Amino acid sequence: MALLPDGFADLLPFVAQWAKDDVQERHRQRFAAGMDGVQAFYDAVAPRATDMMAYLDTVPLDDMPEEAANLYKLLMALAHVTLSVEHHGELAPPGTAFNPAVQIVRGPTPA
Repeated sequence: MALLPDGFADLLPFVAQWAKDDVQERHRQRFAAGMDGVQAFYDAVAPRATDMMAYLDTVPLDDMPEEAANLYKLLMALAHVTLSVEHHGELAPPGTAFNPAVQIVRGPTPA
């Protein structure tokens, strides 16, 4: 089975590292990769974002094949690293004592 849909083979090197299932895994990956890794991922994926979204618009969200799900996860990872690249220029907001070991355990919505 293909890891990504046809036309996205250039993104294959990023699947194992960046196609994570949830925000906590993406958060850990961002800090594990370091700024150089984040920048390399961003530089490869950001130019493809429009094509990725166009493809994903054709796939049912509730019945997404694995290769489309991996593409979606890469797009979510791109959203996760964009602030670091475009605004902060570093992994965490400047001037913060952000601890990458902090885990997000639930969202703002009551359970």
